[in-house]
Amino acid sequence: MTIDKAKLKELVESVTTDRRFCADEHHHELATGVSALLAEIERLERFEDWFVRLGQVEQSLADSYKAERDQLKAENSRLRTDIESWRLTVEAERNINRVTGDELERLKGPGFDAELAALRKDALRYRWLRDGCGVVEYKAIAGSIGPGMLPSGDKLQAAIDAAMAKEASHG
Repeated sequence: MTIDKAKLKELVESVTTDRRFCADEHHHELATGVSALLAEIERLERFEDWFVRLGQVEQSLADSYKAERDQLKAENSRLRTDIESWRLTVEAERNINRVTGDELERLKGPGFDAELAALRKDALRYRWLRDGCGVVEYKAIAGSIGPGMLPSGDKLQAAIDAAMAKEASHG
């Protein structure tokens, strides 16, 4: 059943203003009650409109929060994948470093430091002969063996070391 509120308002107005009903207390109370009911209906309709709009706003907010949640979940998933990738990369680097260190230790073996020092000393002698040795030093190295001849082996090393030391002491 639909109520024509405009028609009811007209009737209430006529009951409260028409002289025929002024003396009738019963009609006057009835008009006041109907007027209060109409006001309550309007208030409830406004509340219902407000409630519907609020529901729409809540739905919009809920949709927005769900979209943001889904976006954050996707981002978390990507970050987890990236972290796992980095973890595997770091683990591989650590394994490479460990294997390389193990191989270096294996190659070095016992006496590596002494062998390295001897090789450096030989390289220093070679560079001195190649770059710095003049005729005078050459004669000093050759010593008394004879013209155009050089000592060999340990004697040659000792002669070169002595010539290098002599040159170093003269500055």
